Amino acid sequence: MKNSTYDHMLKYLDKPKDVAEFLDEVIYCDGPAYVPAALHVVSRSKALKRLAKRTGKKPSKLKKALRVGKNPSLTKVCNALEACGLTLSITLDPGTKAK
Repeated sequence: MKNSTYDHMLKYLDKPKDVAEFLDEVIYCDGPAYVPAALHVVSRSKALKRLAKRTGKKPSKLKKALRVGKNPSLTKVCNALEACGLTLSITLDPGTKAK
């Protein structure tokens, strides 16, 4: 398997908070196109393995859906986030004036 841009982050993704901060940085710094690659790394992290063990869910389906080079649907992205104990939310850009 081809290495992901974010493989070096695997050792830091121990807790859901770590995963949330990592994904936030990916979106902010690299853009949404890099989220699938970041989620693929998350699917191999200790945080997801720990959560899967606690909930009885297997992360293997997430790994398959989030392979490098795939373009997962929003549903699959949300499912991956949910498996990590996270949710997707939309906020108003601070630079945008609300009407």
